Amino acid sequence: IIVIIIEFVTALTYFYSIVLMNHQTIETTPSILIIIGYNLVMVLPSLLLLGVNIIYKERLQQFLIKIRSKLNEAPISSLLVATGVIGAVFFNIGLRGILN
Repeated sequence: IIVIIIEFVTALTYFYSIVLMNHQTIETTPSILIIIGYNLVMVLPSLLLLGVNIIYKERLQQFLIKIRSKLNEAPISSLLVATGVIGAVFFNIGLRGILN
């Protein structure tokens, strides 16, 4: 259910953009190109990560094992604080971008 809610929230912008293009005087071809571009922007990072995983599988696995061992050694409270600080920074950046 959580995944459905998250995916629905992301899909709202997609559906809203289709509604906006429908009400504007945008021709069919530019509308299709906009939708294709939007889909590429949304899917391309996942495809790039998949490609990196396929090409550099062994190196990537070793790197991730090192990171996992370092994270297991760190106390959970410091990880939570670091995650909270990073989240606050990104929230601040996003909020400033929206307000400007």
